[in-house]
Amino acid sequence: MQSVVVEWELYDRTGDPLALAMVGLVLFLPVLFLSLPAGHAADRYSRKGLLLAAQGVMTLASLGLAALSFFQGPIPLVYVCLLLAGTSRAFSMPARSALVSQVVPDAALNNAVTWNSSGWQIASMVGPGLGGLVLAVLGRMADAYLWPLCARWAVPC
Repeated sequence: MQSVVVEWELYDRTGDPLALAMVGLVLFLPVLFLSLPAGHAADRYSRKGLLLAAQGVMTLASLGLAALSFFQGPIPLVYVCLLLAGTSRAFSMPARSALVSQVVPDAALNNAVTWNSSGWQIASMVGPGLGGLVLAVLGRMADAYLWPLCARWAVPC
């Protein structure tokens, strides 16, 4: 959802299709380069702590994107926020996956892994459409960045 909004805003502000390609690259590179260290960290340190830290960094990145959107901040700082979001995603994925086996009884683990995987797949399909809908309904891009934060932390926006 956030990727759609950021791509819409960057293209709206720059008119450059390369700006869209850079969004994908900046979000993907941390996952590519940090997947192994993040998996090692999830095995060695508290998975709950890693997940909470990653979600905190993602929150800061979203708040940064909202502020940059609202104040029409410099485009390079948008990419810095996206790099933080990608780094957060790289560390949250292995911690979240490994945490499932610690909180679900063994008898229900197969079912829990299936639902967890299905949830991610559904989110990847529904998210872009929901991002466009939120952008169309709320009208301002800064509001579209904050809406998922409000939903994640159960705070009224």
